Amino acid sequence: MDERPNHVQMPIYKATKQRLMLSFITGLLLTMLGGYLYISDAQRFPLRVIKVKSTFTHITPEQIQTILTPLTQKSFFFLPISQMGHHLMTLDWVEQVRLTRHWPDTLTIFIQEKTPIAHWNEALLSTKGDLFGQRTQLDREQNLPFLYGPPDNHQEVLQVYQKMSNILKMCQLKPSALTKRPNGAWMLTLVNNTVLYLGKYPLTLRLKRFCQAYVTILASKSQQITHIDLRYPHGMAVKWKSEIENHG
Repeated sequence: MDERPNHVQMPIYKATKQRLMLSFITGLLLTMLGGYLYISDAQRFPLRVIKVKSTFTHITPEQIQTILTPLTQKSFFFLPISQMGHHLMTLDWVEQVRLTRHWPDTLTIFIQEKTPIAHWNEALLSTKGDLFGQRTQLDREQNLPFLYGPPDNHQEVLQVYQKMSNILKMCQLKPSALTKRPNGAWMLTLVNNTVLYLGKYPLTLRLKRFCQAYVTILASKSQQITHIDLRYPHGMAVKWKSEIENHG
């Protein structure tokens, strides 16, 4: 009696199982490839509508079109949203960008422009403390205060300007320019063109002293003043226009 085990059926079963698995995987890959090719077809799923929401105060539709046109030739499902946002953020006046797709063929773009709070040397300073803009753009923003100082000092100069603005409200005055000189001394110009030489610290104490003197003595004569030197420990020196005219 032959007691040898039967080893004929097992290899056939394993080979069949492997072929079935390979066929399944191949079919799955082909289905995925077909689906990919289908949804990536820009003719089947074109982008037909682009809606841009912005104030367009400093940014033009032409600038946006120039950036987006090369990036919108893809299928609706494969639009390079991140790349679009990155390119739009390179525009000087753009603060924030948000892009949203809406089925079946619409892209909505929200663009928030930067809000300038002051001039800084030959650029602009935003409410978030960012420098932007070029000298050719400054003419539109002439109502903003002018801040000057050494490079990378814009945050400090802005903070000092804001503090001085609050102090000057006590005597109903408003600054138009603030300069920090390389030696650390400060010079403040008022909207009436009066120049205040503040020197170095303590700036707050000197400016408050000026406000008290302005309300009680100088307000009625403000149009006759050219500049005031506040660098004295307990007083100030006033330069009158008449003195300049007499010496002229």
